[in-house]
Amino acid sequence: MIGSLSRHVVRFFPPPRFLSMAGVGLDISDTHIYFIELNKQGPKRMLLRYGCTPLPKGVFQNGELVNPTLLKETLQTFQAAHGFHFAHVSLPEPKGYLYQTLIPSVRTRGELESAISFTLEENVPLAPQEASFSYVPLRLDSRGKSLSVSVSVYARKIIDEYSDLLQASSITPLSFELDLRAASSACVKKGDARPYMLVHISRNRTGIAIISQGIAVYAASVSVGSDTLTSAVAKYFSVSMEEAEKIKRERGFAKERNNADLFNSLLSTIAVLRDEMIRRRDFWDSVAAARGDHHAPLVGIIVSGMDADLPGFADFLGLTMNMSARTASVWQNAFSLNEYIPPMSLQESLEYTTAIGLALTSSL
Repeated sequence: MIGSLSRHVVRFFPPPRFLSMAGVGLDISDTHIYFIELNKQGPKRMLLRYGCTPLPKGVFQNGELVNPTLLKETLQTFQAAHGFHFAHVSLPEPKGYLYQTLIPSVRTRGELESAISFTLEENVPLAPQEASFSYVPLRLDSRGKSLSVSVSVYARKIIDEYSDLLQASSITPLSFELDLRAASSACVKKGDARPYMLVHISRNRTGIAIISQGIAVYAASVSVGSDTLTSAVAKYFSVSMEEAEKIKRERGFAKERNNADLFNSLLSTIAVLRDEMIRRRDFWDSVAAARGDHHAPLVGIIVSGMDADLPGFADFLGLTMNMSARTASVWQNAFSLNEYIPPMSLQESLEYTTAIGLALTSSL
């Protein structure tokens, strides 16, 4: 999918032969590192191993890597404990850019990449020579004259920095991917081309992506995460964070008369998330209208990540958006739960959503 624009582009999103190499899915979030390895035997896959470690405070601030030395030390310890050497790696969404564009019909991959490079300046605040990008072709228009393409972009210096840190930790990065685009690979059933909204919750932020043709095409994030919800509960009930987490997980957003106090404690926090979801939906509708594609409204909301399994949470988000909503089935593209049950709880599996999506790259 990517070719010879520069060595940096190749390092960001290598040719297909690298994508097919066996490697773990490695999710570097701003609070934790997760990895998943799937074992493929014939058409079937199984969970081979997985692991997680918290990052020390001060490694990231507002999604920006501010202490690379501390991240390198953590990666080195993590790699030594688990012994993997090749990885498909996610990068945090706040430092990346994701957009969808139409490219006039071209004959070769080189022509396509050149055409995409000319769209960078109008879509991201980076000069082409400063940018590294990956892309996924989506579909031709009805007349076959234009190709819709999803493009993700990072500053070249970010790709270089992460690549150097991983290599110094005895990990060879096979590919880099936007975390929300990796998560979408796990959350939408392969072959389902309908548009969805993905709400992916991490500890300190929530990513919101529009998925079309099975791939994230637009993304944003808000500074509301699992810990934000827990803090709101702790403040309302004047309890510790540990007790607040217990209350949140036991009661969630269930529609019960005795749950009104918890519901009220979370309303103002959830309102920030809801408002951004509305903006993303309206943006998608405006893009669809501009293209004359009036038959592609969002068909539903998929909730993944931490707290996605809170009682009533997905239903609550669906109700506020007047859309259907469900908790993600993160293993659906790996195996059937009717045939194989991985040794992970639902809560754990949802937390590993991005790592699962990355691991699927090695087991296609």
